[in-house]
Amino acid sequence: MERFRTEKDRAKVRAELRKCFETEAEITCGIRIDEDKLRVGFAELPRIRRNGVEGALKSREILLKSTYSALESLMICVQRKWIPVLVGFESCGKTSTVKTLADLLGRKLISVSLSEISDTSELLGSFEQTDAKAKMLKTRNKLLDLFAEFRSGIKNEDELRIGFEIVQRLQTNPNLENLSCLKNFLESKFEVVIEEFTSLTSTTSKTTSTSSFKFEWIDSDLVEAVKTGKWLLIDNANSCPASVLDRLNGLFEDNGVLVINEAGGERVIEPHPEFRVFLTVNPRKGELSKAMRNRCLEIFIQGKFLNVSTM
Repeated sequence: MERFRTEKDRAKVRAELRKCFETEAEITCGIRIDEDKLRVGFAELPRIRRNGVEGALKSREILLKSTYSALESLMICVQRKWIPVLVGFESCGKTSTVKTLADLLGRKLISVSLSEISDTSELLGSFEQTDAKAKMLKTRNKLLDLFAEFRSGIKNEDELRIGFEIVQRLQTNPNLENLSCLKNFLESKFEVVIEEFTSLTSTTSKTTSTSSFKFEWIDSDLVEAVKTGKWLLIDNANSCPASVLDRLNGLFEDNGVLVINEAGGERVIEPHPEFRVFLTVNPRKGELSKAMRNRCLEIFIQGKFLNVSTM
């Protein structure tokens, strides 16, 4: 029923359901946040730990009662691997609802905002000029960010001191040896990041074999999310040309894959089991293509989130 965009249409649906089942169509949602799971209405999902603690709301976000229904629908989509499209006008809470769910569950969320001039390179990646030094510095920054994220999970003071010593060496001398030291240190503490660190150091080792500039294919944030199992939010999905977004139709099929031909040769990427994608749409800017809408589940967000009576 949440896909209907007017109260008149929703009232008709409620009347038909009342006629068939002799009961009210809508049930008030409740929310329960436990240490290991989140329950909203009839939907339930596990919470994961990051930074040594479970997922939690950021200080800038407020959990309103009016968001419960949308959160429940999103959680059901996550459970069943459906693709939700949050439809609503400006400032109605589409993006913040997805971010709130990701924070509560401890999931990493990557946001990609599209516009009228967006093309497939923003979704898939492109060839960029790179050199070994720039690649090394980029890898170092990613490793330092990951250490900052996971360091609170290290309880032993001696181990934490060793970690800081490695970080200090890496900051002053970003070479492959120090990168590998930090990689190995964190791999021994957090098995969940082994694959990501291995990918970073192996890429760096290849680029250090030459000091000349060259053009190299760089995967987009979307492709990285597909490979590593992060959540992806595509904001303003209907702002770009329909042909651009339809490039992802194969990925959004049941048991679909992402095929990239632009990198020179065909690459077939199977999505990580934890990968999820969310779309937001402003109906003032048009609609998604029929091909895309057929692959998604629409959830209309009514602009009631700033109503104090719903808090």
